[in-house]
Amino acid sequence: MDQPPPLISKISFSISFVVVFLIAIEVLSAIYLKISYVRHGGLENVPGAAALSVYKSYSWAPTYWREEVAAFNVSYEPYVLWKRAPYRGETVTIDEEGLRLTAHSQCTAQNYTVWLLGGSTMWGAGAPDWLTIPSLLAEKYEKSGKPVCVRNYGTNAWVNTQEVVELMLELKRAQHKPDLVIFYDGFNDTYALYQSGLIDVPINNELIKNKLESGDPVQAGWNPPQSSTLRPMSQFLLMSNTAQVLGRLGAKLQHALNRSQPARSRHLNSDQVRAQLDVAYVKNMESVDVLSRQYGFKFAFFWQPVLLVGHKHLSAEEVTELHDTLSDFVGMQDVFKEMYPLAQQVDRPGFFDIDDVLDGRPDTIYIDYAHLAPEGNRLVAERMYDVLHNHGM
Repeated sequence: MDQPPPLISKISFSISFVVVFLIAIEVLSAIYLKISYVRHGGLENVPGAAALSVYKSYSWAPTYWREEVAAFNVSYEPYVLWKRAPYRGETVTIDEEGLRLTAHSQCTAQNYTVWLLGGSTMWGAGAPDWLTIPSLLAEKYEKSGKPVCVRNYGTNAWVNTQEVVELMLELKRAQHKPDLVIFYDGFNDTYALYQSGLIDVPINNELIKNKLESGDPVQAGWNPPQSSTLRPMSQFLLMSNTAQVLGRLGAKLQHALNRSQPARSRHLNSDQVRAQLDVAYVKNMESVDVLSRQYGFKFAFFWQPVLLVGHKHLSAEEVTELHDTLSDFVGMQDVFKEMYPLAQQVDRPGFFDIDDVLDGRPDTIYIDYAHLAPEGNRLVAERMYDVLHNHGM
């Protein structure tokens, strides 16, 4: 048999070597990402959060933090932009509608029905299914002899306007309407203003704007129409493990460079903060009031506690977290110190400021700037229940 010419043999060997090399890099990148996901999880500060003393006594904690990572996927959702993707684990369960499992919820035709909306603090970041605020609230109702049907619509990084839009959509399509709708907000709407400097926009508004205008997907799971500038091969390459690793390394390098430079703060005036509270929150209450009369439900807006303000006696772990937050988000605390006193002055039926619910507690409850350990969720749920009970809800 004739042997192939030396040049063809060399080219074939070179191509084979490159292919094998690229496959090896892709496999190693996949391994790196898997290890990284297990270490970092869904919260921005999971390495610190998972190691906090409050989780040492929980046998479910290692499983939860692994599942927090595995479940941290979103899909595109019309009008509200994103929702959590379905997931089923031992400590984290998300159904096909993107709703997290609520323990002690008893959904029968005659049971009082409660819908809860908010960001990741309502969703329950930092806690298993049975220790989220909705689950603990459902447990309080159950123990009082009044079992209720509770649906947890909390979604990571949602601001109040997204929650109100979600409420409108669900009211249109749900067969069983709610008797009570609860909102739990404060951090995300304040942070969205700090991040963008714009009134009434979602978190990561600039990123979403840029991705839409560039033709890139806004969230995982959405494939926009093909164009001459966005072809399947380029999409595949951009979504590869190697590309993700390179992107992460580039982001780390940029972060290191940014930390080496003098920090720059976003300066917002009082008028901007007041406008954000009025337009992105208070006016939403007015809209919900109209919907409540049309659909026959009661409502409650709860203003949440955050690490950046308040009178909690911070533990050593919380002091460290606060210091890290102030270093990473220069000027953010100033915005919260403007926003929270303004929120305390809101005087409307259905609004309840519970940002003092952790005041005086010396133990570690904050696992980062806003998310709470299970004990914090319990305190919030108990305060919510007491407020609702006292107002006939």
